[in-house]
Order: sequence, then C-alpha cells, then structure tokens
Amino acid sequence: MSTETRRRQNGQPQACEPCRKSKIRCDHKSPNCSRCVLRNLNCVYHPAPMTKHKSSSTNHNPVRFVTPRTTITARSFGTESSLPSVADPESLELSASYDVVERNPLFQKEVDRHQTTRFSAVFFENQESFIPVIRNVTNSNCETGREPDMTAGSRMELAINTLMTFPTARTCDMLMTGLHHIYDIWLSPTMIQQCLEQVWREYRNCLGVHRTRESVSKMANDLFLNDKKLHPISSENSDASFDRAGWVNWFSGTYLRWEMIGILFSWAGIAFKHKPEWDSVFKLPEQQTRNCNAAADKMRECANACVRLCEYRFEVSDIMVICMKNSSKLQSLIINDESDRIRVDFGTVGSAFITAGLHRLPSLDKVTPFSQYRACIASSMYYLDKCESLFNARPPMLSRRYCQYPLPLDLCEEDLYGGREKLAAALARLDSNGWNTDGRIYTTTWLRALSMLSPIREGILELSLSVVDMPFTKLEVESLIIQLRQIVASYPSHIQYHRNSEWPLEPTLGLHSRSAHEMYIITRIQLDVLQCHFLLQRLLVSRQFNSGQELFDVAQETISIIVSLWQNRDQLQELSYAFNWITVSYGMPCAGILCIELLRACNLAPPSPATDSSMTAAVHSLVQVSRSEVVQNLTMFGAVLDWIRPTNNNAQLSRKFKKVLQRIIDTVFDSLGPLQDAQARPRLNEHQTRRQYGLQDQQSRGNIYTTSEQDLDPAQATIDDMDWLNTVDWTQGGWLEQTLTTAMDRAFPVKSLPSTARCLPVEDSTVPFWHRDIHELHDHRTTEELPASSDVVIIGAGYAGISTAYHLVKEEAGDSKLSVTILEARGVCSGATGRNGGHLRPDMYSPMPKFIDRAGIESALEVTEFEVAHLKAIKSLVEREKIDCDFTLTRSIDVWCNEGDAMKSMGKYDMLVSRNLEYIKDVFFVLGKDAEGISGVKGAKACASFTAATLWPYKLILHLTKLILETGLVNLQTHTPVMAVTRQTSGGFIITTPRGATFARKVVYANNAYVSRLLPQYSQAIVPCKGLCTHISVPEGTRSPLLNNSYIVREREGIVSYLIPRADGSIVVGGANLKYYPFLEQWYDNVDDSTLIEEVKDYYDGYMQRNFHGWEETGAKVDKSWTGVMGYSWDSLPHVGALPGESDQYVLAGFNGHGMPVVYLSALGIAKMIRDGVDFKDTGVPRLFQTTLERLNKIENGPAGGDILARDS
Repeated sequence: MSTETRRRQNGQPQACEPCRKSKIRCDHKSPNCSRCVLRNLNCVYHPAPMTKHKSSSTNHNPVRFVTPRTTITARSFGTESSLPSVADPESLELSASYDVVERNPLFQKEVDRHQTTRFSAVFFENQESFIPVIRNVTNSNCETGREPDMTAGSRMELAINTLMTFPTARTCDMLMTGLHHIYDIWLSPTMIQQCLEQVWREYRNCLGVHRTRESVSKMANDLFLNDKKLHPISSENSDASFDRAGWVNWFSGTYLRWEMIGILFSWAGIAFKHKPEWDSVFKLPEQQTRNCNAAADKMRECANACVRLCEYRFEVSDIMVICMKNSSKLQSLIINDESDRIRVDFGTVGSAFITAGLHRLPSLDKVTPFSQYRACIASSMYYLDKCESLFNARPPMLSRRYCQYPLPLDLCEEDLYGGREKLAAALARLDSNGWNTDGRIYTTTWLRALSMLSPIREGILELSLSVVDMPFTKLEVESLIIQLRQIVASYPSHIQYHRNSEWPLEPTLGLHSRSAHEMYIITRIQLDVLQCHFLLQRLLVSRQFNSGQELFDVAQETISIIVSLWQNRDQLQELSYAFNWITVSYGMPCAGILCIELLRACNLAPPSPATDSSMTAAVHSLVQVSRSEVVQNLTMFGAVLDWIRPTNNNAQLSRKFKKVLQRIIDTVFDSLGPLQDAQARPRLNEHQTRRQYGLQDQQSRGNIYTTSEQDLDPAQATIDDMDWLNTVDWTQGGWLEQTLTTAMDRAFPVKSLPSTARCLPVEDSTVPFWHRDIHELHDHRTTEELPASSDVVIIGAGYAGISTAYHLVKEEAGDSKLSVTILEARGVCSGATGRNGGHLRPDMYSPMPKFIDRAGIESALEVTEFEVAHLKAIKSLVEREKIDCDFTLTRSIDVWCNEGDAMKSMGKYDMLVSRNLEYIKDVFFVLGKDAEGISGVKGAKACASFTAATLWPYKLILHLTKLILETGLVNLQTHTPVMAVTRQTSGGFIITTPRGATFARKVVYANNAYVSRLLPQYSQAIVPCKGLCTHISVPEGTRSPLLNNSYIVREREGIVSYLIPRADGSIVVGGANLKYYPFLEQWYDNVDDSTLIEEVKDYYDGYMQRNFHGWEETGAKVDKSWTGVMGYSWDSLPHVGALPGESDQYVLAGFNGHGMPVVYLSALGIAKMIRDGVDFKDTGVPRLFQTTLERLNKIENGPAGGDILARDS
C-alpha cells in the first residue's frame, strides 16, 4: 500500500476521521496517526471525507487500513523457542507483510484475539459487518476515559507546589553518584540521566536554588502542553527503536510529561533513602534539615502528585505504570514491610500493569530497545508479584495461565541503546539461551536469573494457598524441587554461587576476578534459590513428609550466607540499604527454624509432631543439630540486625527480632543448671591468635549432637545478656561441643597463650570504692538517638576518652568547633580509671635502665620527664577548673624489704645520678637501717621518696565530663558498645552499635584494654589483664595512725603493692600481682571484672597490721574489694598516635596500669593531631609512645607475652 500523504481538494494533508471529528490537528501519519496509536483509536482515512453518507441500501465498499503481520519466534514465559538471528545484520530488519483489515471506531480500545470475553469483542470479531453502520459514530470524548477530578486552576496550583520541591541541580548531582548502585530495572540509568539532562538544559533558570512560583509555572505550562501533544508509542518493529534517539523520544524530548517527572521524583526519593544520615546532601540548605526518611517521603508525595496531574486525561501507558511502580517502591522503603498500605499500593500497580497490557507481550523476531525494556518490566513485575505474595502469604495477582512475556536478554544498557550496530554485535555474543558470553553481570543478568525462578515460586503458592479439598502430594513438591535444580543448573557459570569464593579487598576489581558488587549479585541470586528450597522444604515438613533435616540445613546455609555478606560490608557500602530487606525476607524465617531446633535440642520446646506410622525410619530420625554452630549463626545474625540503620523501614522489626534471639539464647544457657568452674576458655596456638575475626569454614564444624547431649559450656552462663558471645573466637571449631584437652593444653603456657578475648566490658562488674556516690552523668545520654554524624567519635569514656574530648572542645580548643561523640560501653569512668588506686605517681627510675638499653638516654628521658610534667598539668587543671577530687600533692615512698632488690635499686639510682639528670634531683634515696624508720614499713631495707599526688579519679573524670557537655559540642552516649568501625570509600567511618550507627570523619580508640576487639592488629600488643584493689578502714571510733605519704611497698617475697592514705584515715591499697602470676587464666587476657581473682582476693586482710608500724591494734580490715581490667602492652609502653598505615584513626591505649601520669598529656597530643593536623613529633608526646608498624611487627618474633609475662619487668 502506498504511504504517500493523502491530500484534500484544497491541497492540505487529509486528517484521519477521529482527528477530523474531534477537531484536533492530525499528524497525517500512515497507516495510523500518532494520536490514534496513543489512544488506541480506530484511525481511518476516509476516501471522501466531506461527502454525505449514502443510504444503507447503497452498495458499500468498507474502508480498509493496513497492519503489519509478522511471524514471531522468541523465548517467552512458558515456551521454548529460538533467539533472534544475528548472523546477518539484514536479518534484524523486519520482513513484514500486511493484511487489509477493518478498524472499528465505536470503542476506545481495540480487542486482541485472546480477549473474547470483553464486552466489545463481538464487534471487533465482526468488523466487516459492523463498519458500515457505525462509521459516523462520534468519538470525540473517548480518549478521556473519565471525567477530570480537578479544575484547571487547582491543577496548576498542584503543579507549581510540586515543582517547587523538585531537587536542585546540586542535589541531583550528589544523588547521581549512586545511580548505578540501584540495581532496579524500573530505574533505567539511561532514562534518568537523559531526563535530568533535559530538565537542567531547558529549565535550569526555572528550577534554580532561588526558584519562585512564577519561574516554575513556565515549566508546568510546558508539561501541560506536552500532555496535549500527540505522544507516539514506539513500535517494537520500528527501525527508529534501534536508535538511542528513538528510545529517548519515547519518554522525553518534546514528550517529557508529568509521568516522567514523577519517575524522577521517585528516583530522587529512593536515592535519598539509600544515603546514610550523615551524607552531605542532607546538609544542603534546600533540604531544610530533613533526614533521609523525611526527604524521601517528600519525594514520594511529589511523585503521587504527578500521577494526579495526569488524571484529567488519564490513560495507563507504560510510562504511567513505571511512575506508579516506582512511587510504590519508594513507599515500601519508608514504611514497614508488614504494612497493609504496601499491599494496597502494589495491587494498584498490578492493576495498571495489566490494564496497560504488559502482562501479555508478543514474542518478536527482532530485539529493539523498546521490546527489551518492556520484557524487563514484565519479567520484573511477575517476579515481584510472587515475592510479594510469598512474603504475605496472599494469592498472586498475576498467573502463568494469563501471562506471557519474552524473557529479557542478557544485555547491558550501553549495548542496548548504543545503536543498531552495537546492539547487533551484543546479540551475536549471546549464547543460545540468551546469556552473555563475556562473563559480565548486569542488572538484566540478575533479573533473568530471578525471573526463571518465578514458576517455582508460583508453584509454591499454588500448593500452600490452595483451597481445594485434595491436599498436595509429596510428588508435587519433589517435582518442583527437581525443576528448581534444573533451573539453577542452567545458569551460566559466571553467576553460579561457590561457597568458598573469596571477596575482593576493595569494591572494585583487583586481584580477584570478580568485583564486590558482582559477588553481591551472585550471592543475592543464591539467596533467592535457597529461599525457594526453604519454602519447598517447609511444605514437606508441614505434611510430615520428612523430618526437617533438609529444612534445617537450608536455614543454616542461608544464615551463613547472610552473615558472609555482612562480613564483607566494607566493600558493599553503597548497598547497605539492601540488608534491611535481606534480613527480613531471607533471614528471619530461617533464623526462626534455627531457634526452634536449638530449643528442641535443649529440651526447651516440644519435639516436632510425630509422623505417620507408615513413613520410613528416615522420617522419624531427629534433626541433627550442632548447637555451637547454631548459636554462632544466630549470634552473628543478631549482629547483622544490630547493623540495620535506625532510619530503615524495618528497623523496629529488626530490633524486636534481635530481642527474641537474645532471649532464646539466654533461655538456652539458663537451662544448664548450677554454674561450674568458669576457668576453661578456648586456648589457641600462636598462629590461631592472629587469625581474623570471622566464621569458621564449613569443613571445620564441630561434632553433630542430637537432643540427648549436653554440649554447652555452663561457665558461659555467668555473663549477662549476650556479651559472653564476644569472648568467643568464632574462627575455631565447635567451641560449645565437648572437646578433649591434653595435659600440655592445661599446662602453664609459654609460647601458647590464651587468645585475646576481644570482647566488651561485662555489665555486672564489681563496684569500686570510688563509685560509692554515683554522679548524675554516669549513665548520661545527650540525645535519645545517636547523632547522625560527628567530626570525631571517641570510643571510650574513661580518662583517655574524656581527656581527649576536653582538649578538643575546651582546653586550647581556640576557635575550633569540632563536634564530638563519645561512645561508652558502660557508664562514664567505669573502666580502669574508675577502679585504680588514685595514685598520680611518676615512675622516676624503675623502668629507666630498660628504656635506655632499648632506645637510648634521650628517648628514655622523655618518658620520665613526660610523667613528671603530669603533676604540674593535673594540679593546674584542678585549680583552673575548680575540680573537687581530693587532689593532694605529696611525697611517694618506694620501699624495698628484700636486701638484694634494695641493692639493685640503689645501683639504678646511682646510674641515673651519674648522668646528671635534672629530675632525679627530686629523688631522696635511703639504704640501710634508716629506711624502716623513715618509711614506717616493717623490715624495710631501702626507700626512696619523690613528689607525687593522690586524688579521687572518678570525681576528676566526671567533672571534666560536665565541662565538655556544657560546651554543646559533645554528645555522650553511655551503654552504647561499639561493634564495628567501617571505613567509607567516600571518606569517614560508620560506627556500628546495638542502638544503630553513626558517622564520623575521624575516630579515636580510647578503649585501652578492649582496643583489640576493634583493632585486631593490637591483639598481642595490648592485652587485657585483671588486677585487684581494696579499701581498708578502721572500726568506727578508732583512730588510725597518720600516713602522710603514698607508697609502693615491695615485700620480702617480691610482692608489690601500691597504697594511698585518705584524709579520713582509710587506705586504698592494691596490686600483689606476684601472688596470682602463675594462674594465667585468672588475670591474663581476661576482661571479666565481675569476679575477683581467686588466688589473691583475701590477700589484703590484715595487710596494714603485717607491714606498717603502729597499725597492729587498729582493727583495720578490708571493707571493699574490686577488680579492674588494665591494658598491658607487650613492650611496657603505651600506644599513642595515628594507626599505622591508616588515616583519620587514632589510638590511645595500653597504659600498663600506670595511666594517671601518662594519659592527660597524651590525649592533648592526639587532640593536636586531630584539631591542628600536626605530626606526632610535634605533639610533645614521648617518641617511644608512638604506635608504629615496627612496634607491632616486633611482637611476631619476640617472646610470648613480652614484658607482661617477664618476671623481672
């Protein structure tokens, strides 16, 4: 048929009948004009449009038009057929023939051949008979579909209000950085980028930062005009569909309409939701202090407004479906997945999807951008429908009985929209099943893999939700299992999941063949496969077709995979939003199975229902459960739940489920009966202590036990809550299973030491004397929720942490306005500082010879002078800030009761004097019989005195806490243990806690003995060690002898104690480490300060009477004993400074029980590095304190335990 434009008698192009009768301009395209194609009107060009209609008795030749008729072959849902030919580029051209058929102008929509039930079907089936009598029927209003809901004025008002909220150009630029990390076929990067480019090219002046209602009204008018334009629907068989321009013009260009603006709003909202709270985009003025939830919800409102603005000429086009779908998805990201609102919204989208005809797409012999995109949308919608139905146990909207769509080919957008030649080349590289042969993983790769699982999901729904009287059979379920295995086997090798695959160290490709994002997609596909397996096994168990062992195994594997994703979260920072859905959809059902089987294994839950007697013995067998592995997986899954952001839509559900897990594990341990000796912790060899924190390999599982066995360690039940879990090295095998230990394992270790506990402080700790009057800020939280971000996060609210914050915001802070967040696992000053002896005493000579031998006189001298400087610094601080902490400047007396030790100390003193060291002039040394009279200590052979101080350490730290909080720059969060610190590729760190996450630009590790839990490279450099301290008083009414000095007393047997007198006559004394030194497990690498050290807990009973003249008849006794955990370093020196090889991370730990004369000025040095950017050498901190890689590496080849276990140290 000729395509020459028809002409009227006046020479003007002829309009089609619908346009002519509606008095609307026609574009005269043949065989169908654009307007009629868009609105599904019967486009007819009358041969004599102005002539009068002949009577019905006159012979009539019906008007005819042409439509293409093609022979189609492609891979469709439920069919197997060949792919389009790509060998010859010419084969991409459509070879079409045309049938002459009649068009029916009576109805708005045409009827396809399969729509025989439609009310108008009979008229379309008999067009030749009906055309003559209905040709003149007026069809002027058929395109509206319904009456408009809004007046023109209210539409313009809504349009202006909506566009006033459109994201600014700089906001869009910041959101665009994550566009390619949104693996959603409904948000095509090409579509979003093209439309944004057009918006800012044409309407930058309208939508600027200082936009006005008048300025945006111009854009609104243009969009309303575009709505009235003839909007062509791209033909799957059109040559123009091969070109990027043809594809783009389908949704933008002169046809940019409100639907597309709605899609942009939805994209912006989704991008906002994917951003962390501390992202700089939320600091832009135009965000008006909105957080990610508020910003996303605002975008959702605007997307819905765009749908409303289309209602006056409502039609369900593909673009409208995409707009509605994305708005619905945005809603699902904001509210809880349990909400019925999501169900209703999804139902609306499903209805629009069907109305647009996307549920039944024709198969084509040629691939175009338009056909591929529609196939992607259809596949995705069908898959999501099954996911939604399974999640809520509701019947699906779409059924394979009524749906047909071609499976999208495994193509990337660059190839699809790159033009005819590029598309042809990409098609040529596909294998016979439609997968790419380049080994690449695209969004469509993921979609294809999931879409192939849709029939399995639908089969599960049919079996589980069917209301027929005949229940499903075992054979039906097993048939689906076989189909599932066949589908997975058909996946190409590059998306097959391998359990032992290693993740790259960085998100991008490096030494590994796969990027982190590709590993993520492969893992997500596997989770979907396992979910299908899980649900099928659930069906079998529900009918008691098996014992549930396979169900349990699938649940175990699923949780393990989720945990592995979480362990690689550093490489998946742009995808952290996805964990919210992963934990709820995949994780919680599987965790539920693990919980019930764990309870059954411990006889805390009834066994599974008895199976039919006719079943085999295999069905009767118990589920084999390794309780250690179950607890391990549940605990790690709990950590994943902790990691869910507070702003995530399922955050509340995650928190509730975490409590369920916690209670179940607590119940398991509470069921173990009376507590036993709690000494045995897993011992690791030297190699094992260096292993990273992670899951054990599947091959290293513990033995399998059934419900009759008691394989849990009762000792672990001594620790409250779930904190005991942090004492476990998960890299080891069945730590809860019964294991055999050799005599060598139980022997006093030399090279083999207990592994670093790396755990959090325990909650039920012993109460020190200093805490008798708890300060109001002890359990303070500045805000109910964690702040979204801070310039600096300090981990630890003890002496080191509070001092660092003080120097940052108060002392010498100048104009610095750094925001600081302090995170503390317990209360303020609840660690070593709040448990020490209250002794501010520089060590004037004892370690000096050792430091001189190792580093030289200058470096060694820096250490002692630094400690001496603390006396003046703390005295000045107390006076300046008027701190009531019982600060007393006094003399400290070192006493030696062993003559040999006394002579050695005299030798050290003489050596230091010979070097003319200035500070040694303050030391007064006495050797001989006068030592006992001067010191007042029985049997003293030598003594030395020098300037020192005593104080109430808890009061000092709490007063500093009050001062820093008053600045308004510090946010203190107590009882908020830090679980992980994760570096962001864009800079800064995510700090994860059980109460949520916060962002920091810099991090200070001021958690002393606990530092190796977050920094495993310090696992042997800084070891937590317990000590003992007591408070001694005399009976009321008794006056104790006067002591003016503080003491270090070295008894004849070498037992060392420190002692300070109090103004009320009482004594604080502690130490005696030599008494418990041989019992390594009680003090070395031990953070349990809830129990005293058994071997020494009674040592200080009668101590004053035994050792001091004049105390024999005082009746002095111990009225308070407590223990504390100190951070002892391998080389007796603190670790201070920037983490080796890292930026923006600092450590301040390892004070060897000697922090009072070291910490305050070390914290000042850290503050200078953070605030002023100075190098360590310019901080004033001794060079020997600097934490370096060299110091850490020395440990590898040095003696186990270093100075900590050296008896002469």
